[in-house]
Amino acid sequence: MLELTDAQIGGWVSAFLLPLFRIGALLMVMPVFGGHLVPVRVRLYLALAITLLLSPNLPPMPEVEALSLRMMLLIAEQILIGGLIIRGFAGFAGLVGMGLKALHVGSLHQYVYWFIGGLALFWAFAGMF
Repeated sequence: MLELTDAQIGGWVSAFLLPLFRIGALLMVMPVFGGHLVPVRVRLYLALAITLLLSPNLPPMPEVEALSLRMMLLIAEQILIGGLIIRGFAGFAGLVGMGLKALHVGSLHQYVYWFIGGLALFWAFAGMF
């Protein structure tokens, strides 16, 4: 019979749930996906799919018990990182776009490319991706 220890279950839970909470929070507040245009269920499935694709390539997550206070604090941390930082970055990118528009520099397509490029750089240096 298969026997699992608490440490194994905690390792599996943290290896999948911590990235899921960060990616889910990111998709819930991201400017394009966060509005009413994309249903919540679609965002949830997209977060699950992205997590399944990324979780094997991520560095090892801390091993903690599945229902401990430390795990709850780690989940809260992931939600804050995924949600608040992307919301702040999107606000900053919006300010830069408004500044470029006020200076009459470029077109709308260039603003979108700058935003996507900045978002990619942010993800590259965010520590998780």
